[in-house]
Amino acid sequence: MRVECMLVMLREGHADLAFYGTVTATVADGILRLTKVGRNRVEIAGRKYYYVRSFTHFEDRGAVVFAPSWTSEKQTGCIPGCS
Repeated sequence: MRVECMLVMLREGHADLAFYGTVTATVADGILRLTKVGRNRVEIAGRKYYYVRSFTHFEDRGAVVFAPSWTSEKQTGCIPGCS
């Protein structure tokens, strides 16, 4: 049996989360293991991206939220690949 987790995103210019598809539970578990609640950082191709992991409700279930964060030096955007 394949277990999947919903993938929801905040669309640019919209205030509400929207359903975008699913990821496997294995992928979701890996993401949660490698991140923490609060501020996180990932480096891709030598460029640093900052984001905040938090929680909310989406439809009838709980959801983990990853949102862009700002540093004191510069404003950072979404991790490449999401828009």
